Amino acid sequence: MSCTSLVLCFAVLLPTQDNKPDRNAAADHTAPKEKLIPIGTWDVKLVSADPGKRIIVVKYPYRKGTKDMELHAVDDLKVRSSNPPLEFDEKGRPRRYTYRELKELKGPDTKLPGYQADFESLKPGQDVRITLAKRKPVAKVQRPKAADDADLDKTAPKPSDKQEVMMIVILREPAK
Repeated sequence: MSCTSLVLCFAVLLPTQDNKPDRNAAADHTAPKEKLIPIGTWDVKLVSADPGKRIIVVKYPYRKGTKDMELHAVDDLKVRSSNPPLEFDEKGRPRRYTYRELKELKGPDTKLPGYQADFESLKPGQDVRITLAKRKPVAKVQRPKAADDADLDKTAPKPSDKQEVMMIVILREPAK
């Protein structure tokens, strides 16, 4: 009986092949992911917007004049409009929206300001409010290093100092 219990103890204590962590899987999970941290909002005038390159040029007040700045849009840029889109009735008068229609125009995320819009609705001369963000890596989980894991930290992405636009709210259309 003691010989059988000794064999069972060794069977339980010995690691199996399935319990060993996969080095490639561990490398994927330890790589830090970046998240966007909002750093502020500006009310500026839109100079141009290029949907293909995801570049936005804005004019902002600078000392005694104005200055142009080129900004990059994040992949999931949110574009909103402070006013719902204009629709006209049969007589050419602006149509009033119902409460339900206004709620639908806001979109699924009701915490965002204004109403849903898209990148193509950005036009030169509009007054817009941009929300800038910086990318920060999420802290990675500490684990003991092996000799062959020393190069994992060298390949981890570094935080970027580049500011990107994460949301644009159209405040006013350009003056005619």
